Amino acid sequence: ALKKVKRHVDTIVIINGPGPFTSLRIGVALANTLAYALNAKIFSINTWEYFHLAVPKKLQKNTATILRAGGEYVAIKLPAKKTSTRLHQDEVQKFLQKHSSIKYIAGDVPPAQKKAMQLVKNVNWHNAKTLSSLAEIIRSVDLKKMRRPKKNIVTPCYLLPPKITQSKKPVFV
Repeated sequence: ALKKVKRHVDTIVIINGPGPFTSLRIGVALANTLAYALNAKIFSINTWEYFHLAVPKKLQKNTATILRAGGEYVAIKLPAKKTSTRLHQDEVQKFLQKHSSIKYIAGDVPPAQKKAMQLVKNVNWHNAKTLSSLAEIIRSVDLKKMRRPKKNIVTPCYLLPPKITQSKKPVFV
């Protein structure tokens, strides 16, 4: 693909999570590998920052971000807060009632979980068509303001520690 483009890649930008474990591991490993192989600079933004920047500027202060957080749980981050809150999907409505300034939600949850959350009456999901793409965000953000990791290696960001189950099958037969 890089040969077809016929351009030298000198910068890589990646969303390093939080997000699904396997997707993050593969995406971050690929980005780090490309940065090393191409001798490119690598920058990262996290998923919270991505959704904040994807929302139209005039709506950012009224938009919370919700991400899947395992099973029937979600993580919700308010625009002015530095940390997220992990809630059962049934608790989201009560949480949003306490934070009446929130009028919109952006994020990544499966359709069934969106439906199960039953948002407060005056709170709506951002339509994907109204959100900026990662390419648009990268073009609009000063890379000097993005995180550039030491040693040019990005690490994945998780909501929870990964749950890796040891296989019960013998490794060698």
